Amino acid sequence: SSGLSITVNPLPDAAGTITGTGTVCQGQTGVTYSVPTIANATGYTWTLPTGASITSGTNTRSITVSYSASAASGTITVQGTNGCGNGTVSSGLSITVNPLPAAAGSITGTGTVCQGQTGVTYSVPTIANATGYTWTLPTGASITSGTNTRSITVSYSASAASGTVTVQGTNGCGSGTVSSGLSITVNPLPGAAGTITGTGTVCQGQTGVTYSVPAITNATGYTWTLPTGASITSGSNTNSITVSYSASAASGTITVQGTNGCGSGTVSSGLSITVNPLPAAAGTITGTGTVCQGQTGVIYSVPAIANATGYTWSLPTGASITSGSNTNSITVSYSASAASGTVTVQGTNGCGSGTVSGNYSVIVNTLPTAPSALPTKQPTCADNTGTIEFTSLGAGFTYSVDGSTFSSSTTFASLAAGIYYIKVKNSSGCESATTPITINASATKVWNGSTNTDWNTAANWTPSGVPTVSDCVEIADVANKPIISPANGSYYAHTLTVDTNGSLIVGATNTLNVTNAVTVSGTGSLIFENQSSLLQTNTSPTINTGNITYKRDISVRRLDLTYWSSPITATPGFTMHDLSPNTLLDKYYTWVQATGWTVNLNGTLVMTQGKGYSIRAPQPYDTATPATYTGAFIGVPNNGNISYTPEAASWNLVGNPYPSALNAAKLMNANANLGSLYFWTHNSSPTALPGETLYKYASADFAVYNLTGSTASSTGGSVPSGFIGAGQAFFVKVTTGDPINFTNTMREVGNNQQFYKTTESSDTDVKSRVWLNFTNAEGAYKQVIIGYLNGATNYWDMNYDAATMNGNSYVDFYSINDSRKLTIQGRAMPFDNTETLPLGYKTTVAGDFTVAIDHVDGLFTDQAVYLEDKVTGKITDLSASNYTFTSEIGTFAERLVLRYTNKTLGTGDFDDLESTILVSVKDKAIKVTSSKETIKEVTVFDISGKLLYNKKKVEATELQLSNLQSSNQVLLVKVTLDNDFTTTKKIIFQ
Repeated sequence: SSGLSITVNPLPDAAGTITGTGTVCQGQTGVTYSVPTIANATGYTWTLPTGASITSGTNTRSITVSYSASAASGTITVQGTNGCGNGTVSSGLSITVNPLPAAAGSITGTGTVCQGQTGVTYSVPTIANATGYTWTLPTGASITSGTNTRSITVSYSASAASGTVTVQGTNGCGSGTVSSGLSITVNPLPGAAGTITGTGTVCQGQTGVTYSVPAITNATGYTWTLPTGASITSGSNTNSITVSYSASAASGTITVQGTNGCGSGTVSSGLSITVNPLPAAAGTITGTGTVCQGQTGVIYSVPAIANATGYTWSLPTGASITSGSNTNSITVSYSASAASGTVTVQGTNGCGSGTVSGNYSVIVNTLPTAPSALPTKQPTCADNTGTIEFTSLGAGFTYSVDGSTFSSSTTFASLAAGIYYIKVKNSSGCESATTPITINASATKVWNGSTNTDWNTAANWTPSGVPTVSDCVEIADVANKPIISPANGSYYAHTLTVDTNGSLIVGATNTLNVTNAVTVSGTGSLIFENQSSLLQTNTSPTINTGNITYKRDISVRRLDLTYWSSPITATPGFTMHDLSPNTLLDKYYTWVQATGWTVNLNGTLVMTQGKGYSIRAPQPYDTATPATYTGAFIGVPNNGNISYTPEAASWNLVGNPYPSALNAAKLMNANANLGSLYFWTHNSSPTALPGETLYKYASADFAVYNLTGSTASSTGGSVPSGFIGAGQAFFVKVTTGDPINFTNTMREVGNNQQFYKTTESSDTDVKSRVWLNFTNAEGAYKQVIIGYLNGATNYWDMNYDAATMNGNSYVDFYSINDSRKLTIQGRAMPFDNTETLPLGYKTTVAGDFTVAIDHVDGLFTDQAVYLEDKVTGKITDLSASNYTFTSEIGTFAERLVLRYTNKTLGTGDFDDLESTILVSVKDKAIKVTSSKETIKEVTVFDISGKLLYNKKKVEATELQLSNLQSSNQVLLVKVTLDNDFTTTKKIIFQ
C-alpha cells in the first residue's frame, strides 16, 4: 500500500527549573512562578501545595498563585504536555507557607479608670504565630511601656474618654484576628479651680478669716493649702473655709483644688497672704542711768524691735521726750523737779503692741549751786591768754570754763580772750547753772613820750609801765623819741614795731631782746649804736621787715684792714662800698683760697650772710694816728638759721651774720668741719729802733680761739674769750665743704664790746693750760697755749689744736706735734708730767728773745713748768723766772723743749724714783708711799682736772687719805718729792 505517512510527534521535553518565591504566607496572593519554555510542549501542568491555587496563567509556563488562609508548605512541580502525552516532570520547588497569627484571646485589665491615671496594665494570652501585638486604646490613652508585647502599661490623659481596648497578633505575614474589645470607663478629674476670694492681709494671731472658691466641676471634695502657721477652723474639704493665723504665722499663699475618686484637679492660682507679725519683745534699754535735774539731751535707745513700726516709751515723772518720739532712740529732758523712776519701751504696729522691755532704772540727782571764780591773769602780747581761778567747793567737785570739759583743777590757764560761761559739777555728775567770766584782749604797749626820751620811764608808755618780754611794743611818731640807756642793760619786747616817722635808738652796749618780729614801717628809724645787740627768740629768717641801722666803731689808720661781716640784708643789696664809701677804690677785698685776696673795684659786691670781707680804712685817714670809723649797716636785721657754704679743705673768711654777739664754742660744736677761729688784729704806730733812725711797725698777727683756749697777738693785746662781735669776720680752715650753720641759739646777750673777740661762757669743763709768750725788746710778740682737757687727744684735733698762720712779719712761735706747727695744742687727760713737748720758733731779726709764762690755770697753778734749751743745755723753771736767750735769723724746730720735771736728775734717776712711789686704794682710803725719798706734796684731781685735795709739807714717806669726799671714779694723784721729782698716778677710787 502506499505508505502511510506517519507523523511521530515527540513528547514534550523534560521540564527545567522552576523559579519563584519559596517562602510565602497563608493568605498571600499574586505569587508568580515560571519555568523555561519546554520544547514540544503545548501545555503545562502544575502541581501546588495544599491550599494554593492558580489565579492566572493556567497551562502556561508562568503562573500566579494565591495561598489560602489554611495553605500548607509543599512543593511546586511542572511538566510539559502535548497531544502525545506529558513530558518529564520538573524537580520540585520547595515552598514554605508561614501561618498568620492566631486569633487574639480575651484582654484582662482595669475596666474603670480616671482621667490622668497612669500605670494601668492590660494583657492578652500569648497569640500563636504572633511576633508582635497591635493594641487599640480609648481616646486620650497611651502606652507608656510594653508596646508590641502582649502586656502593656497605659496612662490616661486629663482629657481621656471612655472606649475599648483591643489587640491582635502580628508577624511577617500580617495580623491575626482582633480580640473582642475590653470596655473601658474613664471617669473625669475635677475641673480647674477658680479664683479664691478672701482677706489678703492679716496679722499673726488673727482668727475667723474666711476664704472661698466657686464650686469645682466633678469635685467631690476640696484640698486647701495655707501659709505656715495658718489652720482651717471650719469648712474643711469644702469650697469655703474659715482660717486662724497663729502667733508665729508667716506670709505665704493660699491655693485650692477639687478632689474626687480619681484625684485632684488643677490647682487654683495662689492668693498672696501678707501676715503682719506683732512686734518682737523689746530688748535692753541703754542710756544714762544717772542724770541731773534740768539735764537735757539725755539719750535712751533700744535695739530695733523686729516688726515694730512704732515705739511706746514710758519715762520717770518730770521727764519728757524732746526728739525721737515713736522711734527706738529718744532724747529726753529732765525738768528741774524730775524724780527718779524707770524707763520702758514696747514696739507697736498695725497688729498691736509687742512685749514691754525690762525696767531701766534712772536716778535723778539734784543740781549744785552756781560757782564763784575770778580772772587771775589777763592776756598780754607775749602770752595772749588768760587764767580763770575757781573758788574751791571741796572734794567731789570738778570745774569747767567751756561747759563741756571738766577738771578737778580750779585753775584754767591759756584761755583766749572772750566770755567764758563757767560751771561746776558735783560728784553725782550734775552741772550748775553758768556764770559769765570775761578774759580781756591784750593791749599793745605804745610809746607816748609824754615825759622825756627815757625808755625806762613808765609814764612814757600807754598803758603805763616799762615794756616787758610779754608786751607788743609800738614806737609812735611823737616829739620825744625813745632812747634805750644806760649802758650794759637788757631791754625787752615781745614784738617791736616802729611806726612811720617814729624812732628808737638802742644805746651802746645795750641789748634789745625781742621774742618775735621787728618791724620798721616806712620812714621809721631803729638805730643800734656801737656794741649794742639785737637778740630774737623766734627762728624764722623772714620774720623781720623794714630797715634798721646797725653801727660798729673801729679805731684805724689809713692802711689798716678790717675783716667785716654784715648783720643785715638789704634790697637790692648792701655792698662793701655802702659800708665804707671813702675807701680807695682798689682796697676792697674778698678771699678765695686758689688766688688769695681778690680786689673788688669800688666795693660793688653785695655783702652776703655769713661771708667775710676785707676793707681798708677810708682814704682820708692818717697813716700814723688812728681815728674812729663808724661802719653803718642799713637793712633788715638777719635772724634765724643761716648757712654759708665754704670752700672745702681751704681757708675761708666767714663772719658773724647777726646784729648780736655769737658764742664761738657753740658755733664750733655745731659745725664739725670748722676748727679754730683766727682773728686779724691791728698794731700800734711805728717806733724807732734804739740807736737807729729806722722805724718799725710791731707786726700784726692773728689772735686764735678754739676749745682749748685763745692766744693774743701782741703784748697786752686782747685775747679772744668766746664771743664774736656783730659785724666781725674771721678765718677758719674747714675740712669739708659742708655748710657752716649759724643759729639763734648761738647768739648771746651783750658781750659785744670787742670787735674781733669771743668769749667761752658755756664751757664748763675744767682745763689745765699754760700760756707762753715769745717776745723781744723791740715789740716782737707771739703767744702759744699748751692745754690738758677732756675731749682733746694727743693727735691733731680740729677743735682743740690751731696751726700757726705765720702772720707775724718778724717772729713765729709754736709747739710741734706730728710735724704740725701749733699756736694752740690741746692734750689728752690725764696729765702726764713725764711728757716733753718740742717748741719751735722763726725769726727774721737776730737778737735776744724771751720765753715767759703769761698765765696758767687748772693743775698748772701747782705744777712746775720747765724750758730746756738744747743749745745752751740750760733748764729754766718758767714758774719761777723767764728765760732769755740769743738767736740768729732762721727757723729753729729742735732747740727748745717744754717739760714738767727738772731733767738734771738724770733719766735713770727718774726711772728709779718712779718705781719707788706706790699709790693704792682700799675701802675708799688712798695710801701714798715713797720707799726712797721724802714726800713733799700730794694733790688729787678728778679726770676733768678739778682739784679735790692738796697737802703740802708732808715731810714723810707715807700719807693716808681716809675722808676724801668723792664718788666712785677715776682720780689722778700727783706726788712731788723733796727733790722736786713729780709723778702723777691714775687710780680707781671705790
